[in-house]
Amino acid sequence: MKKTLIALATFLSSSTFAATTAPTVPKNLHIYSISGATYVDLVATGCSGSRYLLESNHPKYDAIFSLLMAAQLSDRKVQVIFDKCVNSPNNQGRIIGAYLK
Repeated sequence: MKKTLIALATFLSSSTFAATTAPTVPKNLHIYSISGATYVDLVATGCSGSRYLLESNHPKYDAIFSLLMAAQLSDRKVQVIFDKCVNSPNNQGRIIGAYLK
């Protein structure tokens, strides 16, 4: 029993914090720098300000970028799932998923 509790505590302490934004229409979707870092403005949630980061090395970068762009163009709401916040002046949430509402 004690080993199980220790394993559970270790797992919980090393787990990544994930949060979901409120449904909102993406604004200011843009790619910045030659690294391909992509930023989008949504509603501020949790540790993040209103700007979120989609890293160019994300395995589903093309799909998430396409979804955000289509939502912005069609004025549709999306929710973004993000984990940790990037240490920056704006505390940008790092996007790990997105879906249309």
